[in-house]
Amino acid sequence: MRSFLEEAENRGIERGFERGRSEGFNAGRSEGFNAGRSEERKVIMNRLIAGGMAPQEAARYTGVI
Repeated sequence: MRSFLEEAENRGIERGFERGRSEGFNAGRSEGFNAGRSEERKVIMNRLIAGGMAPQEAARYTGVI
């Protein structure tokens, strides 16, 4: 028979795992979003340059500096 303290400890451990998974998921999601936005800006900048815009202007408009 488990004691009250063992059960409380096990619940605490499980809650810690759940919180860690949640925080890790959110951090990964944020990093992925930021990386995607950065790549999108680079693609847009390259398209502007290919369309005849000066590289410095394209970088300024897209925020890629």
